[in-house]
Amino acid sequence: MTTFDDRLAAQLRALDAAIPELALPVIPAAPSRVRRFPVRRLALLAAVLAILGGATTSLLMLHGSFGGDAYQYAWKHATMLGLAKTDQGYAVTLEAAYADASQMMLAVSVVDFWNRGWTQLDTSGAAARFADGSGPTWRMTSGGSAPASTGAANTVWLAASAPPVPGVHAFTVTVPAIRYRDPEPVGAGDPWHEVLGSWAFTFDLPVLGGRRVYLDSATSVNGVTATAVGLFSTPTVVKVDVRWSDRGPTTNGWSSLGTAFHDGREVPMGGGVTAAAAETLSLLAGTEDPSGHWKVVINEVVGTSPDGGLVRLGGPWVLEFDVPRR
Repeated sequence: MTTFDDRLAAQLRALDAAIPELALPVIPAAPSRVRRFPVRRLALLAAVLAILGGATTSLLMLHGSFGGDAYQYAWKHATMLGLAKTDQGYAVTLEAAYADASQMMLAVSVVDFWNRGWTQLDTSGAAARFADGSGPTWRMTSGGSAPASTGAANTVWLAASAPPVPGVHAFTVTVPAIRYRDPEPVGAGDPWHEVLGSWAFTFDLPVLGGRRVYLDSATSVNGVTATAVGLFSTPTVVKVDVRWSDRGPTTNGWSSLGTAFHDGREVPMGGGVTAAAAETLSLLAGTEDPSGHWKVVINEVVGTSPDGGLVRLGGPWVLEFDVPRR
């Protein structure tokens, strides 16, 4: 991946040397209450702002380079925020956020302004809620980190426990900790270390709606029947609810492998985990308009038998249905 220009790290080191911690002079207020700052201090503060601007620009470039249809949609339709909080020399910036009726994407940057020489940084997670305490809970489902020379660009996905009401809501996002990685491994221990801090942001964010459609499309292979009973779609995800007939005893449920097609366009399947009869298949891209013809192809289901062995049932189960326009 693209990384920071190494000049940024050198500038930070030079700035650290030029401004010892807590060594900037305190200028007493004049009777007119106007503070007068030395020219040198103003120049150093300007350098700080310039470096911060360079860091933000570089990390934003990393955020924009992430792949995946769902992420690209969320990034292009995100609300740009640029909210920054610094604790213990670690600046965490909530660059942008996106939310729909199913999930939320947070683009979070972290920079070590003290340049302690860590090989990698990332946010270890984030939590989100409506600022007034109402609405659904948002649980982190996945995240990723793209390292740069003195920081990292992070992506955090959170799922809503129930579809929120569409519209603009006030959110509070909390980053409870960041993690750093030792420059050199020390023994067999975990090279990652956690730093707890106070990084919290409150902001307004539009939440896009979704659409739920009830279905009844069934197919059978070797005596096992799969029935598509519902579809829920947002611009970043499509979920297909499937009901299964008996597939045999398992201890850890079944996982389905396959793909889907919407009006002939392939949509990769992220898989699904189910108990005896109910399963939700998550597709790795969403749609603003789910109307049209759908074909869901489940090539194989894989489970674990009570004795710990692997059970594989071959398909394909092909579920086809049409979603009408509103």
